[in-house]
Amino acid sequence: MKIRSLFRIMHKIGRVCLNCESWRCQNSLLCPDCEERFLLRQNQDSQNIVLQGKDIACTALYDWVENENRCLSLLIKQLKGGKLPDASKFWGERLALLALKKYRTGKNFVIVPAPAKQAGDNDHAYQLAKALSDFTGWPLYQGLRREALPFKKSEAKLLGRSQRGKIRVTNHEKITSQACVIFVDDVVTTGSTAMAAHRALGLHRPFEIWCLARRGELAANPLF
Repeated sequence: MKIRSLFRIMHKIGRVCLNCESWRCQNSLLCPDCEERFLLRQNQDSQNIVLQGKDIACTALYDWVENENRCLSLLIKQLKGGKLPDASKFWGERLALLALKKYRTGKNFVIVPAPAKQAGDNDHAYQLAKALSDFTGWPLYQGLRREALPFKKSEAKLLGRSQRGKIRVTNHEKITSQACVIFVDDVVTTGSTAMAAHRALGLHRPFEIWCLARRGELAANPLF
């Protein structure tokens, strides 16, 4: 019992592999062997989804079915809140490598993290976006703010898509150029936050979604 409690504590601070519980944990939160196998399963391209009546590219390192991929579920949970910045940096750089593979020309981009629940928090979405920005040299924009939700956080997962779609995001700075926005979040499920961000930034602006994980239901149920 005490050993299991110790492992749970070490999981939380990123000191043991999320998959095999080896003590050889790296910044990925996996041991070298598990990291190698995990990276081999990474997606290599983007998938278009329908967002505000437009086809939007959604690039995700992984497709996630919550009850079928324990390791990815644990990874996403560990990154929440931005308490493991080295791990966020590692996975943000994996996104950057995929971005540079996809865009080898000098296209004009700006990186926009999903707004934190509390303004000014450098949470997991910010840390992923910051790593992507640092690695690619594309500018980071932090002008989005999330308005208070009309329901409790514990109720969010029980709400329908139309209700979750009421999430509101406001824009407090101006992106002067017509750069393509790369909106960065850890997980995209219904796309409600991305939809709100796209509206706040202007629907005329080129817009893509980049994330660590894309929920499997997203492909089967296009956004609207």
